[in-house]
Amino acid sequence: MAKSERELRQLRLMRDRLDGFLAGTLGIGETISDLEGLLGALEEAPETWRRAFQDEWGTLEIAYAIALDNGGLNLPDASVPELKDAAEKMLAMVNAETELAAG
Repeated sequence: MAKSERELRQLRLMRDRLDGFLAGTLGIGETISDLEGLLGALEEAPETWRRAFQDEWGTLEIAYAIALDNGGLNLPDASVPELKDAAEKMLAMVNAETELAAG
C-alpha cells in the first residue's frame, strides 16, 4: 500500500535524526525527543513496526536516563556499541518502511 506524502516526510525526518545521531552531530536527548514526536506523528505504520521501533528507541532512552541520574556530565552517544546497534536497527526499519512505500 502506498504511503501518503506526509507519512513519507515523517519517515525521512526520522532517518535524518538517526543519521545525525550516528554521525555525532545530534545529541542523544534531542534524538530521543525528535524520534518520539515523529513516531507519534506516523499514521500508517503497522503496530508491530511501531512496537519494534519503540523497543530499540527504549535502549537510547534508558541509557540517557541513567546518564542524567548520574549527573548528566557524560551523555552517551553512538560510540557506545549498544546505542549504535539500536540506532542502526531503527535506521534499517525506517529505510525498509520508506522503500516499501516507494513501491
